[in-house]
Amino acid sequence: MKGSERARDYFIDNLKAVLIVLVIIGHFSMKYDWVPAVERLGKLIYTFHMPCFVFVSGYLAKRVHKDGKLRADKILSFLWLYVVFEVLLSLVKWCFGGGFSFKLFYASQAPWYLLSMAVWYLMVPFIERIRPSWMLAGSVAAGVLAGYIDRIGRDFSMSRNFVYLPFFILGFYVTGEQLRKFLNRKILRVAAVVVLAGTLFLYLFRYDLLRSFLGVIFGAVPYSQIDALPSADLGGPFRLLWYGAAVLLFAAVMQMVPRKKTWFSVLGARTLQVYVLHVVVRNVLIYCGFVDWCRILPGEINFLLVWGGSILLAILLGNPLFEKVFHFLEGGRLFGKLLK
Repeated sequence: MKGSERARDYFIDNLKAVLIVLVIIGHFSMKYDWVPAVERLGKLIYTFHMPCFVFVSGYLAKRVHKDGKLRADKILSFLWLYVVFEVLLSLVKWCFGGGFSFKLFYASQAPWYLLSMAVWYLMVPFIERIRPSWMLAGSVAAGVLAGYIDRIGRDFSMSRNFVYLPFFILGFYVTGEQLRKFLNRKILRVAAVVVLAGTLFLYLFRYDLLRSFLGVIFGAVPYSQIDALPSADLGGPFRLLWYGAAVLLFAAVMQMVPRKKTWFSVLGARTLQVYVLHVVVRNVLIYCGFVDWCRILPGEINFLLVWGGSILLAILLGNPLFEKVFHFLEGGRLFGKLLK
């Protein structure tokens, strides 16, 4: 066995693989909202999948600042990839006659995550110097209060920078030993099944009770712009409730993820390329009319298209062939050489 393979954490790879499939399902579900089961399960996924992804990003960010040096190449790589991603989406829209509308720091779609990652990485030296309990409590307060400020929105991904920061910080402070102890408690696996089953029932059969709550789970805009909220004043309590629900749900999902090497472990090492490329594919399918055409199909067929198609698309885009193209687009090696 190679040294690099021995060093891999297959639980993290497996978790990231599961999450990237859920990301794709969630993004397609948004466009198939005329199918109740697709819409409801899509909202369930949105409740925890990006919080968990950001948690994992924080967990893996411990080496970003080492020996007094910040990995500037990683930060520049995220910023560069964000620009490439935005340009790709604008080009796809232009190719289908939609006009070339490119707003560099108006993060309205999936590229927001890359911009936010650059911001959070820049914060790591500061995060390391603050007592964890204070930093976590402060980030939760900031994420809740940011929704009451109308100027904090999609520009520079500002709203999501604040809203998702607690998950990044939580992941950053969790140690490998703490994570292993959590995963090895068998009673928690039983609890996870109960939590997931109960949540699935709630989203499928009592969805009407969740409409106001679900307004805050995207974190992109201030409370005053969320129509699902009966009052903007309720945005803070609902966001706080969402923070707790998201952690509970992704902790339950983590209990169900295999910890050994699996056939899909390799996908977990290539999630960034899948994250970028699947949105391009989705937008092509939207602009060429395929998604609208699907409205004539039975709901069951559309459900299979979204879920089965998302799994197949993740496997396809995780191919090593796309990995080479993506590494070229990412520019990580170039920045690494320039900053030596």
